[in-house]
Amino acid sequence: MRLIVLLLASYYFYARWNEKYLFLIIFSTSLDYFCALGIEHYRKKAKLFLSISILGNLSMLFFFKYYGFFAETALKVSEVLGRPMYLPILELILPVGISFYTLQTMSYSCDVYKKVIKAESNFLCLAVYVANFPQLVAGPIERAGDLIPQFKKKLHFNEQDFIYGLQLICWGLFKKVVIADRLSAYVEWGLNSEEIHTNEVFLISGYFAQILIYADFSAYADIAKGSAKLLGINLMDNFKFPLFSRSMPEFWKRWHVSFHNWFLNYVYYPLGGGRVGFARVQFNIFIVFITSGLWHGSAWRFILWGIFHYSLVVIHMLLVSLFKRMSWSLPENSLVRFLQINLVLFQRAMSMYLFFITDSEKAVQVYKNFFIEPWTGLSGLNSPFVPFIMLISFLFPIVMILCEYLHLKISWSIRFNLMSRFRRWSIYYLMLFLIMIFGVETNNPFIYFQF
Repeated sequence: MRLIVLLLASYYFYARWNEKYLFLIIFSTSLDYFCALGIEHYRKKAKLFLSISILGNLSMLFFFKYYGFFAETALKVSEVLGRPMYLPILELILPVGISFYTLQTMSYSCDVYKKVIKAESNFLCLAVYVANFPQLVAGPIERAGDLIPQFKKKLHFNEQDFIYGLQLICWGLFKKVVIADRLSAYVEWGLNSEEIHTNEVFLISGYFAQILIYADFSAYADIAKGSAKLLGINLMDNFKFPLFSRSMPEFWKRWHVSFHNWFLNYVYYPLGGGRVGFARVQFNIFIVFITSGLWHGSAWRFILWGIFHYSLVVIHMLLVSLFKRMSWSLPENSLVRFLQINLVLFQRAMSMYLFFITDSEKAVQVYKNFFIEPWTGLSGLNSPFVPFIMLISFLFPIVMILCEYLHLKISWSIRFNLMSRFRRWSIYYLMLFLIMIFGVETNNPFIYFQF
């Protein structure tokens, strides 16, 4: 009965956006259900069933997400070559969450093929795994072996888990409404307005943009994890304090962890991983970053974004290799850690122009200006509303970063339990007050809903 309620709630949740696209989730679930059973019962034809599963999901994803991009690119290339061709340009609405649940269903078929798990005979259980509403539209991308067993076990109400779930939801709402939505106004003005800003303004906008996307995306992850916790379901931690990363490879291990693990297990390792020669390893990493860039969006700027991050990772790997050969090592002290963290934050700020600036030519121009145009100061901040936005934008991210730094020492659940009731509820009421005050002003969707 619990599975039926969860499935109906999940389908209703998704249908509230657009009921016409509900059939895509049902199709993907049915496809992988029968393919997984075929893989398990007909091992000689396991590759065939796996291929059907992967091609079916990727075809659906390609049609709705990438067809327009590739059609427009093919038309432009054909015109340059002097052989114009005709391809219909379809105005399709991108189904919310399609990039997440297709990866999740494909991972299920792949795990059955690799004999990591057995095929699920209960269609209802698999359907809940695919459509589980807390993480349906923006992850985390859970593996079937971690999530499906939780749907089958008998549950007993746990008061501490329920409280922890509410704390996560409250913290997620605070990060989204109070921090991310405040930053979005400045980032939009700084990166996508028609005004020509100074390099300093673009640099500040880049720093704000990376905090914005982290606060926004991790807010959804917290709300999803907290909502699942209320139902007795444990979701993985999708973020492990990435703002404290000391290198770009470390950053990708801390950022969108489920996405990173998916590409490791189902793209990088099948290509050979790090067990092959140096050139092949670089090729494998390149494929991972190109496909992850395309996953984020059907535009050239996301491909360039993937190449940009690939370059940073490769440069780090080459420097580490050089340091080992020369028997050099950096001293382990607070100053070095501080400089390393700030270097990663600067690199991420530079990548944000490709992520947020919708005009690729403008993004390239911003990079050029950093090396060509003089740095003239913050003269672009003359707009009357900008100083107030910057004040708010600086204040609350500092609060968030400080809170997460303290969380590294003692988890929030333990920290709150150690507080007096008065202090604990004072913090709750302050957070709820700020959520209600700032929540009235904007109604911004989560950034990763567009992917």
